[in-house]
Amino acid sequence: MLSLMTSEEKTDLLPLNTQAKSDIFDGLIVLRAYEVFLNQVVAQEQAQAALQQQTTETPPAALQQENTSQDDLLYKLVSQTQAKLNELGFYTGAIDGIFDNETQQALINFQTAYGLIIDGTINEQVVAALGIQI
Repeated sequence: MLSLMTSEEKTDLLPLNTQAKSDIFDGLIVLRAYEVFLNQVVAQEQAQAALQQQTTETPPAALQQENTSQDDLLYKLVSQTQAKLNELGFYTGAIDGIFDNETQQALINFQTAYGLIIDGTINEQVVAALGIQI
């Protein structure tokens, strides 16, 4: 038990009676346990704050790359659809990769003319019918 005490604390306890030493020693143990606990809580809070700051400031590179890849894929899909619809005379707007009302109306006209499901979206039937390769 005395190993938990500093040398100054041991020296201070020497002249005291056994009961007083025991009471003081019990108090020191509680204080040391509280000190260890408090240090662990502070370290955990600091780690959580650092993790939260890291995740809110900069998304992981893989997530950024995934978003970019999805954006690129969508841009290519819409651009190629616009180009093919333009070749077939269904679309006269800019081939800009932006799925706007004009692009959707051209898709609906194409789907109607070719007997496809008419939903105004670039679905599997449209991709196959237009021969789009991504």
